[in-house]
Amino acid sequence: MRIECNYTSKCLGRMVSVTFIIPSPTFPDAIGVTSETYSLTPRAKYPVIYLLHGVGNDKDNWLAYARPELYAEENNIAICCLSAENKFYTDREGENWEEFIRKELPELACGYFPISPRREDTYIAGLSMGGYGAVFHALSAPDKYAACGCFSGAIEKVDTSRCIRPAEEYDIYSLLAKRIKEGADLPQFYLSCGEDDFIYDNSLRLHARLTESGIHHCWDSVKGFRHEWRFWDMQLEKFIKWLPRTDEYKGSARNV
Repeated sequence: MRIECNYTSKCLGRMVSVTFIIPSPTFPDAIGVTSETYSLTPRAKYPVIYLLHGVGNDKDNWLAYARPELYAEENNIAICCLSAENKFYTDREGENWEEFIRKELPELACGYFPISPRREDTYIAGLSMGGYGAVFHALSAPDKYAACGCFSGAIEKVDTSRCIRPAEEYDIYSLLAKRIKEGADLPQFYLSCGEDDFIYDNSLRLHARLTESGIHHCWDSVKGFRHEWRFWDMQLEKFIKWLPRTDEYKGSARNV
């Protein structure tokens, strides 16, 4: 089930569009099922992935070039796609992107849809700029997310020219060091990149830093791929299957 939402965002000060993908009964589910046993009411709230796009894209590119709807249905997991222009999911003058992603969007998701508000059921992931955004938010608010997926992440490419706080506050390695010093309970990390990607070194260095810091994580370095949608589609499916799920739907993959 794909639901397009248009609403007035307090954090951004304007109308925004968000896409929610909610698992729903599909044709195979309905075969041989009587009207008495067929139901659109889920037996429990779904875990959710907040899925972030890259530079030059918007939320619809995930839907056009990858298969989040298929993977959501197969794995009984909700997905939320949002558009953040080229702003790296960071605060800009008059636009509180950080509060929007960490507070307002989850309130919308959990308030209007059968989506779990629990940290252990909440994940964030993205490609390129969205990979940076996912890691930035996972480290900035580690209490919000159980896991983070970074596909071809633009970890060292963040544009801070219009950010309202000093550039060093958006440095992933500084944030990581700060959280380690605090003894924070960090989300689990999934990193991946194609070995022919021009941004491969960004991912490799983050993998090395997590390793040096003793932070357990998954690292998927794949030959033969560049900065491309075939890779990101593949990685989204891998990430979903890797997720450390504890929800009622864990292990209940189905045909669609």
